[in-house]
Amino acid sequence: MTNFPPLSDDNGKSVPPMTKRQPNRTNKKYRWDIILICVGLILSFAAIILAIIILSKKNSPAGTQNVMSTASLPNVHTTFPTLPPPTLLPSVSVCRPTQYSGPSGVLLSPGFNTNQNYRDNLNCMCYITVPAGYTILLTVNSFITEENYDKLYIYDGSSTASLLLATWSGRVDAGRKLESSGNSLTAVFVTDASSNQAGFSISYSQSNRTLCLQPNYSGPDGVLLSPGFSTNQNYHSNMNCMYQVTVPANYMILLTVNSFVTEYNYDKLYIYDGSSTASLLLATWSGTIAAGRQLESTRNTLTAQFVTDHSTNLNGFSISYSQSNGTACLSPNYSGPDGTLLSPGFSTNQNYRDNINCMYQVTVPANYSILLTVNSFITEEKYDKLFIYDGASTSSPLLAEWSGRVDAGKKLQSSGNTLTAKFVTDASSNLAGFSIGYSQSNASLSTSVCLPSNYSGPHGVLLSPGFSTNQNYHDNINCIYQVTVPANYMILLTVNSFVTEYDYDKLYIYDGPSIASTLLAIWSGTIAATRQLESTGNTLTAKFVTDGSTNYAGFSINYSQSMRTVCLPPNYSGPDGLLLSPGFSTNQHYRNNMICMYRVSVPANYTIQLTINSFVTEYDYDRLYIYDGSSTISPLLA
Repeated sequence: MTNFPPLSDDNGKSVPPMTKRQPNRTNKKYRWDIILICVGLILSFAAIILAIIILSKKNSPAGTQNVMSTASLPNVHTTFPTLPPPTLLPSVSVCRPTQYSGPSGVLLSPGFNTNQNYRDNLNCMCYITVPAGYTILLTVNSFITEENYDKLYIYDGSSTASLLLATWSGRVDAGRKLESSGNSLTAVFVTDASSNQAGFSISYSQSNRTLCLQPNYSGPDGVLLSPGFSTNQNYHSNMNCMYQVTVPANYMILLTVNSFVTEYNYDKLYIYDGSSTASLLLATWSGTIAAGRQLESTRNTLTAQFVTDHSTNLNGFSISYSQSNGTACLSPNYSGPDGTLLSPGFSTNQNYRDNINCMYQVTVPANYSILLTVNSFITEEKYDKLFIYDGASTSSPLLAEWSGRVDAGKKLQSSGNTLTAKFVTDASSNLAGFSIGYSQSNASLSTSVCLPSNYSGPHGVLLSPGFSTNQNYHDNINCIYQVTVPANYMILLTVNSFVTEYDYDKLYIYDGPSIASTLLAIWSGTIAATRQLESTGNTLTAKFVTDGSTNYAGFSINYSQSMRTVCLPPNYSGPDGLLLSPGFSTNQHYRNNMICMYRVSVPANYTIQLTINSFVTEYDYDRLYIYDGSSTISPLLA
């Protein structure tokens, strides 16, 4: 073992040898705590920095990155994990996909599916294609744009050069439909620079479009249907369907509506009286036509054309057809010395039909006139009428207008050798119709010959000789006219034209069945048109008398039956009572040309006192004469 010399300090003093110091465990523990705290602070600070970076990236606009500068950060050499980029919402300024196919889908404006309004200045195209043989049906789910400025244009084909089907702007109702005519459709959404709205959602689907049905129909009966009607489908847009019906020769075709509903004024069924659309147009039906409505051809062929526009399709129609045994108008031309005018169907015991307009023109040899004699006449009164004209057309003077029941044996005579009749019916209540014989009459056409003397029916015309042929009447004539209307009616005369030689050529008008009846008026010279005169009963007689010179145009006077209030009973007795003018008790005015008598009797030794309750008449023209006794020859009291 080596012995080391004792240690001394600098002054030579002995220094005891140094012993080994044991480590201080308390100080060592503090040092480790400080190290751990520092590491924790560093990690916390790094976590804060990482969080700031993530938040800044989330809040930055789409398409940009926020990069935090490290110049101001502590020089901490920490590796941060790489973060995935945030998910971006589709931009509402970007058009959505342009190509759509498949059986169905939805067209959306930009931003609609994220509840964002579309943007300014868009011009977005959509092309839809479905398989061949189908059409495309658009159905609006929601549509709101700036009206008149932001628009969706829809074209019926594969480009904007196709037909424009619709332009939608503003609000379009949910459920609104639009259909293409083929398997492709183009839409363009254009917006301006302001006022963006919610936009639109429009469903599309391929449609099993019903095409036109077969065009040719024959046989005794059948049914014409609009496309889709048999399967409870509405017809489609832009249709042009033809129907041609043929029945055996010598028959006509009767159409009867079962159901008819189309878009009024836009979707129409044209019906032609023949084998093509160049034939006479019988009717144009559109909107709602009542079930039971009928229409008849005049021959054995009929053509119909159904045309629809590009929107608003409805149920369509079902129309039955049947061959008809001559209920159509008969031949319009009649000649020879005699014959018979029949309403359609009369010869086969069938009622005439609805909505017919049949013409009859009768011609007999020159220097003869035509005499009509009623065999049977039954029509719907006031609605189904036979107009009879004194000449070759309906512009000739009207001789008579017959409707309802006309008595068998009733006669009417023309003033010349031609006569025209027109039979017109409405849309309901068909009756037996008529049979009217005609014959040529030996009466000369000379204006010295009086016209028929007997007139009946609800209305007609009284003419001076020659008036209907624009000839003046002749000298020394004496013509009688007798008019009869149903019981409880009166006869109202209305002047159309009246010019005679004043004071020499006169029309005497009598209030009854003969010239022995009360004289109502004497007309001579010029009588103003519309002047009226009324009988007190259902018969009236007129006599036209001319002298030996100076003939004029004569007259045309209408007559019609009138619901006139007649005079009340003339005899009154008892201690008291009321005298009323005709109509007073029912709040009606009295009528023209009345002469009513009242005779009041009370017991002997009494007098009669009158007390006015109400009295209003036309001053100076309508008067009540009161006589002090039993007749009008008694003294006049008032």
